[in-house]
Amino acid sequence: MRYWDGTRWTEHVAPAPPRAPAQPTPPAHVGSDGRPTSGPGRAAWLGWGGLALTASLGAASSGFSGFLALGGLYVLVVAIIALVRGHVDWARLHGRAAGG
Repeated sequence: MRYWDGTRWTEHVAPAPPRAPAQPTPPAHVGSDGRPTSGPGRAAWLGWGGLALTASLGAASSGFSGFLALGGLYVLVVAIIALVRGHVDWARLHGRAAGG
């Protein structure tokens, strides 16, 4: 940056701001002990398993329409949770807009 003295730009320049050191990116999945984990966590297994179980119960009771109805109801509840909390990581809803 150069300075304006009121009539023209001077040859004096402002020092450049110091650069912040690069921050390491945190791993996607971190366990309770702070170490990175691999693969889907318990929440993902319970979330997707809950969807499969709910949709299967609907299919067993009412056929294909029950499958769609209970599966859709489960997805609606997960979307409402995403709207309230702001995210549902296991369903990859990383914001309220995704939940909406």
